[in-house]
Amino acid sequence: EDTVSIDTDIAETETKVVTYVLNTSSHVFHDSSCRYVKDIKEKNKKEFFGTREEAIELGYKSCGNCKP
Repeated sequence: EDTVSIDTDIAETETKVVTYVLNTSSHVFHDSSCRYVKDIKEKNKKEFFGTREEAIELGYKSCGNCKP
């Protein structure tokens, strides 16, 4: 009998939604655990709940250190 792994099918279609920290001044997004998040001025810091692709579509680029 052929069996299909449901877990594999779900993992392939699931989009990862995580919390990123946006720097609204430099338009760079960081993983929330990135060491550079603490250096972002509060007025430029914004939490973002979404996918990496959505952050990029909004005009943000990935941090070169944490590479989210």
